Amino acid sequence: MIERNIFNGQTTEDLEAIKNALDSIPFQKLPYFLKALKGINCEMLSQLNEANNIFSGFYDDHIRAINYWPLINDFRIEHGIKLNDNRPKILTNVTGGRIGLSLLGNADTISFINHKSLGRVQNSIITYNIQNNSFLDILKQLPKNWEPDYVLIFLHEVLSLPAGLEQSPYPVIGLPGDPWRFNKLSIDMKFFDAMMPAMKNMSDSYSRIGDVATYYDSCSGIQGYVPWLFENALVKEEKEYDIVFTGNYESIFHKKRRQYLWRLLKLSGQYKIFVGYTRTVEECYEIMRKAKIVVHCPNIQGGVILRPFEVVACGALLFHEEADHSIEEFFTSEKEVVLFNEDNFEEKIKYYVEHDFARKQIICQAIKKNRNSNDIVFLMNNVIRKIKKLNISVTDRPAGKLSEDMKLNALGISSFYASDYDTAISRFCEACVKNKLNSKYYNNIAVCLMKQSVIKKEIKQKIESLLTLANQENKATVVPRFNLISFFRLIKQDQKTFIDLARKFISDLEDRQNNFSEYLGDEIFFYLEQVEIEKNSDQIFRLEIELLLKSFPKRGIEYQTNLCNSFLWKILEYVGDYYKESGNELQAIEEYKKALHYCLDNETILKKIADLYFDIEDYEESKLYLNMLLNISPLHENAHILLSKIELIQNKKEKIKERIPYILNIQGLKMKAKFDEIINQIN
Repeated sequence: MIERNIFNGQTTEDLEAIKNALDSIPFQKLPYFLKALKGINCEMLSQLNEANNIFSGFYDDHIRAINYWPLINDFRIEHGIKLNDNRPKILTNVTGGRIGLSLLGNADTISFINHKSLGRVQNSIITYNIQNNSFLDILKQLPKNWEPDYVLIFLHEVLSLPAGLEQSPYPVIGLPGDPWRFNKLSIDMKFFDAMMPAMKNMSDSYSRIGDVATYYDSCSGIQGYVPWLFENALVKEEKEYDIVFTGNYESIFHKKRRQYLWRLLKLSGQYKIFVGYTRTVEECYEIMRKAKIVVHCPNIQGGVILRPFEVVACGALLFHEEADHSIEEFFTSEKEVVLFNEDNFEEKIKYYVEHDFARKQIICQAIKKNRNSNDIVFLMNNVIRKIKKLNISVTDRPAGKLSEDMKLNALGISSFYASDYDTAISRFCEACVKNKLNSKYYNNIAVCLMKQSVIKKEIKQKIESLLTLANQENKATVVPRFNLISFFRLIKQDQKTFIDLARKFISDLEDRQNNFSEYLGDEIFFYLEQVEIEKNSDQIFRLEIELLLKSFPKRGIEYQTNLCNSFLWKILEYVGDYYKESGNELQAIEEYKKALHYCLDNETILKKIADLYFDIEDYEESKLYLNMLLNISPLHENAHILLSKIELIQNKKEKIKERIPYILNIQGLKMKAKFDEIINQIN
């Protein structure tokens, strides 16, 4: 009856009936009521003292109502200011996912996303073309009488920024999620009024740059318990495994993780252990539900990701490395999480595997914490409340002080690090039009062209011309020289020019008499990111550069010296690769050893040296470098296989039997067939 009354017309009595009905209406009928409410006169709606109460139940019980939040959000945006309540209004660059949904639970939200054209989709999404439209174009698409309190930029480490963001009449706040894009983030922050990183050590670095206000908040990464993923999950009482680790252990970003996993594998005779990869998220959760303990080691940067909350939701004991103690902002040590370090790893495993009551007590407390203060909707609420409390306002943004060409260059660099090369090239070209004398823009266009997957002949000629011009215009700049050498190495043509350029560059870097101009971050340099870790050291190079910038956020002399050292070992590695491909093994070894002088724990170069010594049958030297590599990366499959081949040649089968069984306990070994072949030879 109430539904019929709503559809047939509205009176004051109907409005009161709607309010009462919404308190108890079945969730599945909400869409019909929202449709009905859209016809209600806004003046009548405003008669309610707290219009937000109409929907309060649907925000409080977000497990059931999550699917309807977008509908409610659209309704509220359509009526805009007439609702007259204190719910914040947020303009953001994300839609959907855990961040988008947690925003909908706390604020009226409109999202802007890069698409083919400018326009408004429903009430809550604005599409724009990043190469043709500016942020001011986005603002023109906002509904009438709807003004955001804040512009929140999430995940900008992997997304391009819209041009004109520095002209926003509303406070712009960056909330970075991935700290491994510090080059990009240090550029992006020039367009913001404030940064709110979720990691303490990154917060320190941003503060030292000093471009904008920085406010650390552990919640701002929105890494927490995602209730709609786990609420109906069954926690298994019977546990198949004592200890589980599932995740990435090969990446250079997880160096410390490998050491703990090697120690864990050595316990496989005492406990039921699962170490390895899982193919899907569902498979990962299923394995963790079968575990008494799940081990988690953060990457070398520290901080907190989703995994700890997933572990707890699966009903396992969260066994977390102390690292930078960030996890203690979410779980209390020894009450809701067990922290371990290098000195007590095995001891704590033994205790919590054997003491069921102590383990289950911690798990129960952690589950309660997950469902209360670690819920991502609660975390987002904390972030918004903190932003309001800080009273962040529009400032004199650093990007606003840049010339138009420098501003375009900064936006281009931001797009480059987001792997949006077409947008980056477009912005660098615009910068060139405005200032043809700045050769750095030529360098940046060339590097973007190098990063594209297929480089045609005419593009190669263009890249060479641009980099040559960049080097001629500014001979004191180190970056274009590095890029030109990298280009010749990449295309593997005109290798004489490559060697001549490389030798001269190495000489200049080594004698330090050539005073290179300071690197200011307004030029980009070439490296590959998506590479197989065991075959290429570009990921190591990228990590080194990122850590350099984190250590020296204002750059300066120390940064410049260390950057030159990074360029040195990379160019020496290129030269070593050239001699290896030319069949000159001894010269290649010599070049690799020179490179190693500047990066002692570079596992890729250690492996290359070991391979070459094996090829020339100097097995003792090969073993020396393999053992150095395995000390750094004890789970390195290729290193174990090559070392086993040498031990077979030297008839040292017992050595193989001491090592290989542990490796075979890893689930999903990439080279299992080769390990099986070795085992067959020693049995």
